[in-house]
Amino acid sequence: MDPSFPLIAGQYEVDLAQPTPMSGGGLAAWAAHDRRAARPNARGQPAGALMALRIEREAPARMRAFQALTQGIDGLSMPLATGVWPDAAGQPAGFAICEAPAGIPLLATLRPWPESAIIEQVLRPIARVLDTLQARGVTHRAIRPNNVFLGQPNGPATLGAAWSAPPAMHQPAVCESAYAALCHPSGRGDGRGADDVYALGVLLLTLCLGRVPMDGMDDAAIIHRKLDLGDAAALMGGERVPPQLADLIRGMLAEDPDHRPLPSLLRDPAGARGRRLAARAAARAARTLNLGAWPVWNQRTLAYAIMGQPHEAAALIRDGAMMFWLRRGLGDTALALKLEELARQAAQNATGDREVTTATLAMRAAAAADPLMPLGWRGLMFFPDATGAMLARDHAEDAVKLREVILTEAISLWASMREERFPAAAARLE
Repeated sequence: MDPSFPLIAGQYEVDLAQPTPMSGGGLAAWAAHDRRAARPNARGQPAGALMALRIEREAPARMRAFQALTQGIDGLSMPLATGVWPDAAGQPAGFAICEAPAGIPLLATLRPWPESAIIEQVLRPIARVLDTLQARGVTHRAIRPNNVFLGQPNGPATLGAAWSAPPAMHQPAVCESAYAALCHPSGRGDGRGADDVYALGVLLLTLCLGRVPMDGMDDAAIIHRKLDLGDAAALMGGERVPPQLADLIRGMLAEDPDHRPLPSLLRDPAGARGRRLAARAAARAARTLNLGAWPVWNQRTLAYAIMGQPHEAAALIRDGAMMFWLRRGLGDTALALKLEELARQAAQNATGDREVTTATLAMRAAAAADPLMPLGWRGLMFFPDATGAMLARDHAEDAVKLREVILTEAISLWASMREERFPAAAARLE
């Protein structure tokens, strides 16, 4: 221990000579020690193994979770403290102290699991944890095969830590809904319990198959496939999944978070299956719209293309080509009328910065095409509850875009396009 550095939170030290690579859910982790080890942990039990995860300067830890999770939750690596400790070069660095998970990650010995084991050892225990987190107003946002652990062969699975970086920052695209995956990694936000239900659904499917779905595909291909086919269809494809689990997983992978079962319902899989809401497949155009690198067939891929190519999209809206395609190709007159109204409003307000006017038109058009999409501003995509984490990044170009978002009250304009999901008044207050 370096005597020039005080203990983290007055009691923890980081042992950089003892890395614990399998404990961090894919992140670098080291053993940590409690100098007051005689004290009980958050559950009133003798303190167990601890680990330290590095906090990067541009990726702040989830301090609200540290404040909310002061009482222990069985089956979860709890956050304990944050502080400064010297790194390998002797320079001050931020670390998060968390309970170390017992056992090894599921990814380390990935194989097809029996249906009963998936339900009893993974689904029910994790659903209990998510239910408790939801009651405390916290999401996990880091459920993935290398961050779920099995301490005993027939024991319950436990969730690893998720607190040393912005929510879902380290989630692979396959584990997040298309809407979250296309955001900047720091811009996915705390989300809600339904986002954890989605990631758990991907984990269940992984255990059914004995491999990660869409393995070998890059993030862009995964995202576009989900937007094109629908998340469940893209992930499950023609894979053989036990019928009872297949129906449950489809519900957990619903595009609309409101259609996913609550964590409390997942504790009774039969009841959760009975409550699944059927979603209609997205209408598909007779021919594609030429916009961006990927073919545009439906409203979801259209919204994605608009956000990725705002200038080209705005031009297609202004000259009416996009509305012509919507009417003739997709048969969607209602959306065509919305975009015509947005184009008229943009023309009336085009007295300021043309770049901002174009960005505003594209942002509102994408939200009109698919209200579930994140906020897209000049190619930067994020959910508003991640604005703080995005501002922490030292990236000059993105900082300019975020400043425009704040000064133009773009978040309120975005929310007004999806009032039933995020009231504009709440967005303005945020």
